[in-house]
Parts: sequence; C-alpha cells; structure tokens
Amino acid sequence: MNAHALLDFLVKEYKLKNDAALSRALGVRPSVLSKIRARTLGVSGDMKILIYKKTGMSIEDIEEFLEKT
Repeated sequence: MNAHALLDFLVKEYKLKNDAALSRALGVRPSVLSKIRARTLGVSGDMKILIYKKTGMSIEDIEEFLEKT
C-alpha cells in the first residue's frame, strides 16, 4: 500500500502546504494522516469515501494510488 503517494498527490494537487492543511481540508485529525504515513493505520474505506467526497477523485483513482509500489 502506498499511502504516501496518495497523500503527497492530494497536498500537491490542492496546493496545500502540508499534511496539517490536508487534514483540515479533509476534516480529520492530523494524527490520522500521521498514522497513515507511519503505516500504523491503513486507508480505510471511510477515508477513501471522504477523499472522494471532498475532492471528487474517483474511488478507482484512489485505489490505484494505494496499489503503486
């Protein structure tokens, strides 16, 4: 799972400064993104749906990022 690629893409695509700004944009606690980056928490189905709702990015595209090595 390559959550880093997904999070990095979201920060860059939406011209955000960092993960803290991304967490505010998504409406999640910064610790959630920190745990995802640290691989202690996976990208759940709920998180995928949240990203879809907030960005319009398709679930298929989100999953494609996560499948990259």
